[in-house]
Amino acid sequence: MNSLKIVLIFTITFYLMACSVLQQAQTTSMKMCYQNTYGVVEGEQDFELLWLYIDDGKVKGEYNWLPAFKDKRIGSFWGKTSGESSADVEYLFSQEGINTRVRLILTYDERSVSIKGGEALMGLTARLYRIDCSQTSKQ
Repeated sequence: MNSLKIVLIFTITFYLMACSVLQQAQTTSMKMCYQNTYGVVEGEQDFELLWLYIDDGKVKGEYNWLPAFKDKRIGSFWGKTSGESSADVEYLFSQEGINTRVRLILTYDERSVSIKGGEALMGLTARLYRIDCSQTSKQ
């Protein structure tokens, strides 16, 4: 009788743990949006925008620099998470008619994303601040 109770308790515990793991696995997708504005000139601002989509360890998104009076940089990235709050991605962008591909490291949290990579002259290193994704054109 005691061994039956132990088996029953063990089975119930295992079942509850399995349900918890499945629930966590189903909630691994998320979308985060980040923005930085600066350089008000003649009433116009420069914007940097980053949309980050994470699904089951895979990362994709867009990182755009939209200056008021200069040539913009538009690009997308893809890669994998490398820890709880970072990702290693390939970034393909177009600027001044030239397509370029570089590796970026994204470190993100509830407040901001830190972007590092590429040569310093490219100006890709930045910190953008989290916004509600409904505030962007990509919802």
